[in-house]
Amino acid sequence: MLCVNHAQGDSGSFFIHYLESTEPMKTTIIALAGIVLVFAGVDRVKAEVAWTMVVVPDTQNYTAVNGQLPNLYTMMQWIVDSKESRNIQLVASQGDITNNRTTEWANQHDAWGTLNGEVPYIVVTGNHDYDPGAVSPTLINDYFKLSDNPLNSMTTERITGRIENSYSVFEPSDGRKMLLFSLEWDASTEVLDWANSIAIQPQFSDHTAVLLSHSYLREGNVDPNTGADLSSRSSQGVVLWDALVGQNENFELVLNGHDLDSNDSDPNGPLTTGRQSSVGIEGNTVHEIVFNAQQQPNGGNGYMRLMEFMDDGSTVQVRTYSPTLDVWLTNDRNEFQIELTPLFSAAVPEPTTSALALAALCLAMSRRRAF
Repeated sequence: MLCVNHAQGDSGSFFIHYLESTEPMKTTIIALAGIVLVFAGVDRVKAEVAWTMVVVPDTQNYTAVNGQLPNLYTMMQWIVDSKESRNIQLVASQGDITNNRTTEWANQHDAWGTLNGEVPYIVVTGNHDYDPGAVSPTLINDYFKLSDNPLNSMTTERITGRIENSYSVFEPSDGRKMLLFSLEWDASTEVLDWANSIAIQPQFSDHTAVLLSHSYLREGNVDPNTGADLSSRSSQGVVLWDALVGQNENFELVLNGHDLDSNDSDPNGPLTTGRQSSVGIEGNTVHEIVFNAQQQPNGGNGYMRLMEFMDDGSTVQVRTYSPTLDVWLTNDRNEFQIELTPLFSAAVPEPTTSALALAALCLAMSRRRAF
């Protein structure tokens, strides 16, 4: 803090008192009894991680390819082992859990069961989780139930006992209220109408709505002239945007898998890593992100996304990590930031009690110097 005394001394000069701090600063200036008080507050540019959501992309190859199931267990156990150090508070899938074979569903159930009682999770169905010719199009409800994990009580199913269409009301430790939708593969008009009826409810107007879907955004090549990402929505994505996401101003994020690598410039490929930001009819920015590692060796090489919600109340740092390889991918297609609606004003906060105490000290020092 810097104190500037406006009362002149014998030489007509101003008295300046410095109280140093090692933190990056923003300032608040207050005039008090002829003294300019310059308060410093911690700059939110140096934000730290408040909490983390882990996104697990298409997992079918961990159970469809012989010998890869241990990699899936390693991923789930890493989440449990890291939940305290990284403040992991939610895990989300992106569909294609299996190739809809009974043995694969049993293995996936057991692997995801590692999280039961540890971290809440939301599962999503993909096209490989369905068999249109079967009596039961998907076996997910035979193996995944909300009651498996007591922490999944935040989730409400559209039809009780059928987990493929649901919404979850979740408030993590930073206080951001979240409304997360998990919708079935190629969602019907009936399902989209239901999702809209939830999204528009007044009690969710101050929530950050998130869509978890299997197919939405497709990775595009990189523009050779501008370097811009040329990702675009799939046919399912167009429907989801027009009928749901683009129509509700509380939507800010869409996460999906499904799409395969489009031979972009990512040296870590084959890895699907597209993203774009769009503006809804109410002027809200929606960040749309596709990630899929199924073309990697070993079922997917264990790659997952960490969505790190920073304590500045708006920044989300997106990172890519494999616990099976212990590798972080740090190029700009795999590590980047997005901005959500701020949880609080970006204005400099009011001086704290300790700052006001320092102000009193400055005032006392100035008066003593004046005499």
